Amino acid sequence: MKIFFYSMGCKLNQSLTKRYIGEFVEKGWEVCSEPSNADIIVLSSCIVTETSQKQFKNVLERMVRKYPEKRFQVVGCYDKDSLEKEVEYIQQDRIFQLKNSFINRTRVEIPIQTGCNSFCSYCIVPYFRGDEKSREIKSIIEEVEGLIKKNVKEIVLTGVHIGRYNSEGKNLIDLIEIISQKEIERIRLSSLDINEIDEKDIEKLAKIKKVVPFFHLSLQHISEKVLKMMKRKYNKEMIKNLLFSFEENFFKPMLGCDVIVGFPFENDLDFLEMVDFYKNSNISHFHIFPYSRRKETLAYYFEKNKDSKISIEEKMRIMREVHKERKEKFLKSLKGEKESIIFEGLKDGKIKGKGERYFDGYLEYDDKFKKGDIIKVKVLDYVDGKVICEERNL
Repeated sequence: MKIFFYSMGCKLNQSLTKRYIGEFVEKGWEVCSEPSNADIIVLSSCIVTETSQKQFKNVLERMVRKYPEKRFQVVGCYDKDSLEKEVEYIQQDRIFQLKNSFINRTRVEIPIQTGCNSFCSYCIVPYFRGDEKSREIKSIIEEVEGLIKKNVKEIVLTGVHIGRYNSEGKNLIDLIEIISQKEIERIRLSSLDINEIDEKDIEKLAKIKKVVPFFHLSLQHISEKVLKMMKRKYNKEMIKNLLFSFEENFFKPMLGCDVIVGFPFENDLDFLEMVDFYKNSNISHFHIFPYSRRKETLAYYFEKNKDSKISIEEKMRIMREVHKERKEKFLKSLKGEKESIIFEGLKDGKIKGKGERYFDGYLEYDDKFKKGDIIKVKVLDYVDGKVICEERNL
């Protein structure tokens, strides 16, 4: 029997897809590269933005029309009531029940939490991910130990709100401390919410040497007026303090964040305030999204700000320029610094590997290294979008 997978969306979605693949592979199924050859077609969906939902719906409808004889399954965020009767929906809760048995990478995502109870005014996720649930510690540790045996060097703890992890009286920091006692080389965190981590948590994280110095923060905006209308429970001062704390406790951490432009209450001054803040911040990695109006959300009923003269397209362009400038400045600042990369493959005859700070590092090929090795390097430069490295002595 053969199965085909199509995936889009967040790290949690990607993790679910890989785990679902593993369940079929373990049962003897063959993963194929073409849907025409498959007995079952599994599609991992994303509905965070209207655009992504339309894209997924178009892909699904096109495949159902083209392959009416196939069996279809959908995983991820989706309105199951809108699915055709011949399409099966796989419940979100199954993500914790699936074994991560399909391992073909040196870095693996481990879901520790799912669901959201926040109901921010612009966000559709809580309506389809359901209530927050944390995975049992025993289950997580068993998976980590299994991955170590398969030579996985880095795990990425994923979820909708990993900062709200809570199981058996243990929080996220407790969980990381327990995992760090195992023989895993690196621990990476997916997106963190500002009001779910504080300065004391950051101090504790810095003492866990296996935690890599890359942190992605779910900020969305800087303007306190906009944050309030988004129903985000933090302010500009809290953001400043947290960014400073990361800088104070980690050596040259790479910090990233999510940004939404064009929210209904955002005027040009709000947007320019955000641009100025980010230009002068220590953030160097941005995920930039245009505001997407979703019918199920509170913000759907907000009137568009008619005073804004800067188009959303122009705002996106400006923020992409900020991203480019900040990223280049940060990566150039690493020149001469010690790093390590995980050998993930070859590109243009050079070793390509993921750095602790989440950049792709390039190193001259040497056959003494094999895929999956952690290579200690020195950063030489950032040229043409590439971090050039050389091997260093211990």
